[in-house]
Amino acid sequence: MDYLGGEKAFLGREFLTWLWYQTEHGSGTFPHDDGPIGVVLDDYLAFVSDEEDAQEAALRKGHPARCLEAWMALLAGKKLNKARIQFAQGERSWSTLIKGDGLSISATKLPDPDVEAGDDLVLARLTDLEDGFALIDSLFEQFLEFRLSEGWPGFSNDCLSWARKKVSTVQDH
Repeated sequence: MDYLGGEKAFLGREFLTWLWYQTEHGSGTFPHDDGPIGVVLDDYLAFVSDEEDAQEAALRKGHPARCLEAWMALLAGKKLNKARIQFAQGERSWSTLIKGDGLSISATKLPDPDVEAGDDLVLARLTDLEDGFALIDSLFEQFLEFRLSEGWPGFSNDCLSWARKKVSTVQDH
C-alpha cells in the first residue's frame, strides 16, 4: 500500500535521504515515548533523480551507505528512493524495505516472537507488525517536523557538503 503518491511522492524520497543523513550525523537514535529508536541503513540502497522517467541506481550487499557510489549519487542530485532499514527499540528489532515514492513497506522481518505457537503467536506477530509500523510513523513524523522547520531550506546544502566531504575522504586514501 502506498501512503504517498502523485504530487507528494517526493516526500518519501526526502524522508529516506534525511533518515540516512541523520543516522550518519548522530548516534543513529531517534526519540520515542516508549524509548529511543535505533536506526541503521542496511544492505540495499536505490537512488533516483527527481526527473520524470529517471533510471534507478541500486547498491547492494555490504554497507552501501558507506560507499563512494552512494555519496556520488547525492552529488549528482539523486535522492534515496529505496532502502533496507534496520530499526530497534529495546530488545526488539525489525528489518524492512521502504520505497520512498509511495512510502510503501515490504519484506519486513519482525522481532523474534515471545511465544511458541498457536493463536498467541499470531497475535504476537500482528502486534510486532503494528509496533514496527508505529515506529516508522514516528520517524516520519520527526522528518515532517524538520521538513516544516526553519532548518529545512539548508538541508540540501548540508547533504551536498556531507557527500563532498565523504568523497574527498575516500579519494584521499
